[in-house]
Amino acid sequence: MAVRIEKAGPCRTQPVECLARWGDCLLQGACEGVDPADLLGLLPWLAVVGIPAGGVVFALLPPWVRRRRWAWPRLPLPPSRVPRGRAAGFPVSRSVSRLGQPEDPLCRPGALPPSGVSPRIHARLCATRAIALALRQQARAGAITDLEALARLFEATRPLYERRFLFFRRYDLSAQVWDLAVIVGGLEIRSPSLITFAREGWTFLRTGRLAHPEAFFEIIDDPQDPNSPYSPYYLGFNAFQDVGFKKIYQDGGNQVRHFMAGVGISYFYGRFGEQIALSREQPESPDYRLYVEGAFAFAHLLELYAFHTGGPPPDIGDWLRRTLGN
Repeated sequence: MAVRIEKAGPCRTQPVECLARWGDCLLQGACEGVDPADLLGLLPWLAVVGIPAGGVVFALLPPWVRRRRWAWPRLPLPPSRVPRGRAAGFPVSRSVSRLGQPEDPLCRPGALPPSGVSPRIHARLCATRAIALALRQQARAGAITDLEALARLFEATRPLYERRFLFFRRYDLSAQVWDLAVIVGGLEIRSPSLITFAREGWTFLRTGRLAHPEAFFEIIDDPQDPNSPYSPYYLGFNAFQDVGFKKIYQDGGNQVRHFMAGVGISYFYGRFGEQIALSREQPESPDYRLYVEGAFAFAHLLELYAFHTGGPPPDIGDWLRRTLGN
């Protein structure tokens, strides 16, 4: 004999009993004649229970999963999980000529990308690198300060990562931050597996250090660094200095590089990444303060605007000038 299932009304008022009756029905194999539409009465309960439960699960996910970050495995084939931003709609050679830059051998027309870098990512990195090279030249000539070069770098590269379709706009902030971290910050951000993340996180909590930091990032020492396929795009440690930064942030080194590396690790790894970065610095040192008061705050600002508006802050360069400059 078929088990009778009450209609939607009882399922709304007695969801547990309703599910129990359906379970008995299926287990007994005598469900002929029943109407699956009866379960529509459970929809309000699914919303009440499912949305909070989903929020809890979402909050417990690692930062790069919550933000839909992708990994960049060093493979001989084009990586499939690299941020999807592409180069601007003009050829790289044309963008270089517009900036008054000599031709970059790495990005000259017809040049093959380094091993492990896809042509699409190569074109995108070259377009951003051309702007960074022009700003480096202006900074070294004394036409602008290093801080001004940093502010203009974010402003000038923003259009490269915007896509418009009819009335819709998509801004790939992840790709912009990742590219600038490589080109200027000398930092290749990577995404470990969840198991590696949990194991390394536990090690960091116990010892204050990572057992395998290369699973999270690769510090690019020079453009010939064999440990990263993206090292040729790096401008080098002496590309910029600290001219224009507040005295409390100056240490005689390349603070543009230091700032951009801090933005990258904070943006992709959140508080966990910030603690990793700070563990390498002396408290109250210029680098430490530049991380806390500048790079990390800037990464939070970018993420906030991208989440709410789909784009970067409208005064992104002015924020850097006001916060980091004299």
